[in-house]
Amino acid sequence: MATQQRQHPNIVVGGQKKFNQAAVYKTHGVLSQLPPGWKREEVFRCNGLNSGKSIVFYVTPTGQQARTPKELQLLLGDKFDVADFDWRSGKFSSQSLKSKTNDSTPKNRSDDKTDWFSRRVSPPLPKPLIVSSHNDSKRIEKPSTADCPKQLFSELRLSDSQTIDSRTGFALPPPTLPKIIQTAGAPGYNEFHLIHNLMCALSGASGPITGQDQPVPTIEKNPCASLNHAQPFVKNLIITDEDIRKQQHRVKELRRKLEAARRKYNPRYSNDREG
Repeated sequence: MATQQRQHPNIVVGGQKKFNQAAVYKTHGVLSQLPPGWKREEVFRCNGLNSGKSIVFYVTPTGQQARTPKELQLLLGDKFDVADFDWRSGKFSSQSLKSKTNDSTPKNRSDDKTDWFSRRVSPPLPKPLIVSSHNDSKRIEKPSTADCPKQLFSELRLSDSQTIDSRTGFALPPPTLPKIIQTAGAPGYNEFHLIHNLMCALSGASGPITGQDQPVPTIEKNPCASLNHAQPFVKNLIITDEDIRKQQHRVKELRRKLEAARRKYNPRYSNDREG
């Protein structure tokens, strides 16, 4: 590629001749990737703020100068795309020449009505692959329905609560437990607390209710370590068939008394039952 140097003419300042050392132009040969006749010129600054730097611009065959990529795009037209054009070297980093073909064949286009509402989304990401260094290792999944931890001795907060009769406004007598149900040695637990503890165990337990397996002295010595949280704080008890028959007999007796009270205080109820 031929190189041509050109220097500005001398400048007369105060009767003395001085050379303009501000710029020296170097014009390179014809560029191969631009249209025929285009030239690349580089200006080197010798003094001033831009001393030692150079400015690159391009000249068309008609003499027009392009000092920015935007001006170069306007001069080249739509046939070239200067987005991949390296301004310093004067080369395209990729094939940016737009191919224009006069194809008169109709192209397949999607319907405007359906294409307007079509949604363009990115392809789904690949699922992560877990590679284990131990072939015999097994992965244990956490249960999805994990029970919330229960606070120990939470029934003690209900010590001041009482059951109030809505009609009279007075407190009802506290309920009692059968004699076979006794405390296992939980600190501060009386019969009132044991009833609430049994209610929570019966409503939330999925297995059988058997009570505590540890003896009372062991639980009283270290209740936090000896108590089984999944069982109520009562001694280990076994419900026999005789206990079940007694409970059934008691339920039948209460139902009979309730039926007699309804017939006594509401005769219409007895007539409806007979009819």
